[in-house]
Amino acid sequence: MIESDSGVKDVVEVAPESSLGTGDVDVSGILRLMGSRNIAPNANVRILSGGKIILDSGVKVRIRSLGLGTNIFTSGLFTATNAPFYLASNGTFRLPATNLLPTISLTTPLDGASFMAGDTISMQAALADVDSYIARVEFHVNGAFFSVPTNTPFRATLTNAPGGTYPLQAVVHDDDGGVSTSSVVNVTVAPRINRIESPHAEIAVIEFNSLLNQSCVLQAADTLWPADWTNIANFSGDAVPRQLRVTNALPVGVNTRFYRLVVP
Repeated sequence: MIESDSGVKDVVEVAPESSLGTGDVDVSGILRLMGSRNIAPNANVRILSGGKIILDSGVKVRIRSLGLGTNIFTSGLFTATNAPFYLASNGTFRLPATNLLPTISLTTPLDGASFMAGDTISMQAALADVDSYIARVEFHVNGAFFSVPTNTPFRATLTNAPGGTYPLQAVVHDDDGGVSTSSVVNVTVAPRINRIESPHAEIAVIEFNSLLNQSCVLQAADTLWPADWTNIANFSGDAVPRQLRVTNALPVGVNTRFYRLVVP
C-alpha cells in the first residue's frame, strides 16, 4: 500500500525501467508510473479512498483488473476517472492483461466485383480495436504490399490495373504488436478492347491484349437494354496481342453491334 506510517500520503515514483514486482498493487497514496512495465500485466490494481495514480504521458499499463473503490473492472481502457479514486495523465490503463487483437475487413470492393482494364479500384477497410490503438493499416494486392494510408477512413486506390484477377487484403497493426488480416476479396479486371475496325459492312476486326494465366471470352450484343450477350470466341491465358476477324452481319433493323471482353 502506498502510504506512510504517519498517515501522510507518500509519493512513490517508479522509474521507466523499474518494476513494482509481480504482485497486486494497492494505492492509497500517490503512485507515479513512468514506464509501461512498472506493473506486472497479471497484477490486480486497487485505488483506495484518497489514492491516486499518475501515469506519465504515453505510458501504457496493461493489468488484470482495476479496482476503483468498490468497483472492480476486468476490461476496458482507462485514461481518467473521478476523485477520490482516480488516474491523472496522458497515459492509459488497459484491461485485460492479454492484448485483444484488432479486427479488420474490406468493405469495398465486394468479393467477386468486376472492373474493366484501366478502371480505378477503390479499397476501403473497416477496423476496430477494443483495448489498444491502431498503429498502422496496410493494403495488399496479389499478396504484395501496396499502400499504407495514414488517416481515417482507411482507403487506397488501385489505378490503371491491367486485365486479370486480383486478390485484395487489408492488414491492421495495433500499438501492442497485435496484427490481424482481413479475408481475401477477389476482384476481376476484364481486358479492354483496344480497337474495332470494320473494313466493310459485314466484317469487324477486333484488337485486344489477352490475359496472362487467365482466359477471357469475347461477347457481342445488338442492344444494351436489355443486354443479350452472345459468346463469340474463347481465348486461353496468354498475355499476347490478339486480332480477331469476325462476321458482323447485322439483323434487319439493327444499326450497331456491341462487343466486350469478360473473364469467366
